[in-house]
Amino acid sequence: LSLVGLTLLQLFAIIIFLKGFLLTRQTLDLKGRHYDAWERFPLQNPGHPSPLSNINISTRQPFERLIIILIDALRFDFVTPLPQTSPDQHYLNQVPIIHHLQETQPSASLLFQFRADPPTTTMQRVKGLMTGSLPTFIDAGTNFASSAVGEDHVLRHVSQKYKEIYFMGDDTWVNLFPETFDRENRTFASDSFKMFDLDTVDNRILSHLWPLMEQGVSWEVAIAHFLGVDHCGHTYGPSHPNMARKLKEMNTVLERLVKQVDQDTLLVVMGDHGMSVEGDHGGESVEELMSALFLYSGRNLTLSGERLGYDPSQHPIVSQINLVPTLSYLLGIPIPFGNLGAIIPDI
Repeated sequence: LSLVGLTLLQLFAIIIFLKGFLLTRQTLDLKGRHYDAWERFPLQNPGHPSPLSNINISTRQPFERLIIILIDALRFDFVTPLPQTSPDQHYLNQVPIIHHLQETQPSASLLFQFRADPPTTTMQRVKGLMTGSLPTFIDAGTNFASSAVGEDHVLRHVSQKYKEIYFMGDDTWVNLFPETFDRENRTFASDSFKMFDLDTVDNRILSHLWPLMEQGVSWEVAIAHFLGVDHCGHTYGPSHPNMARKLKEMNTVLERLVKQVDQDTLLVVMGDHGMSVEGDHGGESVEELMSALFLYSGRNLTLSGERLGYDPSQHPIVSQINLVPTLSYLLGIPIPFGNLGAIIPDI
């Protein structure tokens, strides 16, 4: 009897564990809708002046074109200038273009510390970045077999407004959003799990990106997911000469890319997660959770001359779930229904 009782107790404990720690999240097949700003927030309706003079609502012209550059495992200290204290810190000061744009065009370029929610497998991060939702730990098991996202996501609304959408890089995006990337002549996905290969995926991206940007091809949205930095971290760690090489390559890409950004184009450069001192990522340390988010355009991104009084030497921390409503606002599209984030207040 005691053995039977112990077995039942163990089974009960396993069930409690599965229902508790390994949470699953029910998705809702509901879509975000477009609302008229003055209908929802009538305080500053031009036809009905507000008695509350201290409330100000600002609107902006949506961007006509969008470039998203996702550099996998782009840790925040990879892109901001820092003093080198050790000769093996090969990851420092290799992407100076971002600091240069901040110095020369401060109102048109914004840099944030981009905090991910653990765990930080690429599938979970891409899904969270596009839906504005939080992952569960059991989702990590599906990182190697991504299935299509069933809930509302920002790419669904992007594809309803913009018709010429190009994708290059990590095939996780195609598995998650097959209805968006369904054109073979505009989708150039690559296998993402060849960890010892630092260059093949990135070179294939560039072979499609530069003709698209520089040879008069008609496009509205371009998304590129580079893998070399992440693979270098897994293979060699951040403190290796190959990391300096890959980051310099990304700097060259961005230097060339910003020349294609005009007043109607928004450039988003971001990481999906960081990496540990060993080059891995899961969610145990700040280095693994903190990546970078950089926004740039040919016109001002801030509506005022100040960034909410921030010390310019300190970069604000924003959650990754805030990307979805911010992009929706800048592009003039509905916010996905299940989004949990908020518009980045600097915008």
